[in-house]
Amino acid sequence: MRMRFQRCVVLIGLFLLLVLGTCFAEETASPLYPIRQNGLWGYMNREGETVIVPQWAMAFPFSGKTALVWTQPHIIGYEWYGDAVIDCQGNYVVEPEIGRTVEEYPFAYRIHENKGEGFCDKASGFCQMFGSRYRQIDLWGEDGTGPIGVVDDDGRLGYVDRQTGDLIIPFQYDSEFDDDYFRNGYALCTNEYPVYDESGEEVDVHYAYHLIDQAGNETLFPDGIHAVSGVSRDRVIISREEESTDESSNRKNIAWKKGIAKTDGTIIVEPKYDWLMEPDTDGMICILEWTEDGILCGHMDLDGNVIVKPLYRIESGDALPEYTFQNGYAILEVYEKEEGHTVNERYVILRKDGLEVFSHPHKRDDGRYFGFPNDSCVLPNGLLWYKTWSV
Repeated sequence: MRMRFQRCVVLIGLFLLLVLGTCFAEETASPLYPIRQNGLWGYMNREGETVIVPQWAMAFPFSGKTALVWTQPHIIGYEWYGDAVIDCQGNYVVEPEIGRTVEEYPFAYRIHENKGEGFCDKASGFCQMFGSRYRQIDLWGEDGTGPIGVVDDDGRLGYVDRQTGDLIIPFQYDSEFDDDYFRNGYALCTNEYPVYDESGEEVDVHYAYHLIDQAGNETLFPDGIHAVSGVSRDRVIISREEESTDESSNRKNIAWKKGIAKTDGTIIVEPKYDWLMEPDTDGMICILEWTEDGILCGHMDLDGNVIVKPLYRIESGDALPEYTFQNGYAILEVYEKEEGHTVNERYVILRKDGLEVFSHPHKRDDGRYFGFPNDSCVLPNGLLWYKTWSV
């Protein structure tokens, strides 16, 4: 009897391995691959064997244990939308329904319906069809660990548990802010307050910022200071209003100076810079200072120690300049100004300790131009990728 029981356990174990083996294989790489036969799409394994019989109008690559599919061709005309989600056995995780489309994000799916929106969490497989209760699901930049932002019919933002769908942070914030998704354990939310003149006409809008953790607890900063970024490496960019007077016109100017704090509210760098970027992958923080002739850049470490003062003049166009370190180096395209003219245009490579290890003119002596394909051209082994071209 005992032997039979052991055999039964072994057989059940083998059966589960056969059924789930394809799913487990995705830990190192995608286990299944889309194939098309006779106009329909399905999936094969690494050996080229058909695992899920072709049956859909379109099948997208697997993302972990799930994949988007089209049960009907050309769903609302957008290639990145599906109308259903399947698991690695071909079973529906999100069933197809008339009027339903599904949009994929790194950690969850957003489900659009005529009557509202819902979501499906990739890690847990939990799906919540909110119906008409909520107008929008916010999945733009969340990292898959915290509550999911939802917007109600009044346009107010709250948060629900990604594994139960329960509302855990009430609808009390204004929506549509860049960092109001949870990342590294925190979200940055806002409330808008209109400003009226003496006649009662609205003349401005003021914002109150709230850095909250996954339980909805807010980080408190000294009066006049608030967070203006998401959290990265336990650091957050803070801001404070600074008023100055133009002596020539006697007009008051208001600027928002930037500094650095920890998530517990501890101030590391008092707000005094024109702009600070969030810490990059190497733990460096870019410093930006505005001048009449462009933007000057430098960088500091996570403790606020300035390694390079803002002295590199960077052409940025309409966007903030790229000054980030990868593999210990940053690639900058810099220039100088002399009597209003741009001179000495060159590429510079900086080490984290501020040492300038490479400098090359933008235009070579032979008339060709010199540059880099992207900002990740310094490899870990020290090799440098570059390109030259003629105009």
